[in-house]
Amino acid sequence: ELWVGDMMSEEHKDLLFRVTMPSCGPIERFAVAKVSLSYYSVPSSAMATAEAVMALRRGQHDGAAGRGAGPDPLISRQRNRLLVASVFQRARELAEPQNFS
Repeated sequence: ELWVGDMMSEEHKDLLFRVTMPSCGPIERFAVAKVSLSYYSVPSSAMATAEAVMALRRGQHDGAAGRGAGPDPLISRQRNRLLVASVFQRARELAEPQNFS
């Protein structure tokens, strides 16, 4: 369970997570995760839930199929933010005991 906190209607949050895919051949639809969101709906003045299944398609890899299909820039940006945050955290941990080597 992940608590995101309060959000306004015009806000959005990106949640990045890592999945491990099993070895397999081409498959039309592979369910990676099922997510549900519980929220308070102001228009209906009640709690509501939305659910979705996250699925991937794994095609035949012939070396040319993925040509031109690079990483999603939004995912790369979030991954880089996490990397920078972990580097700053490690630097802080090293600096606290005056360990500057």
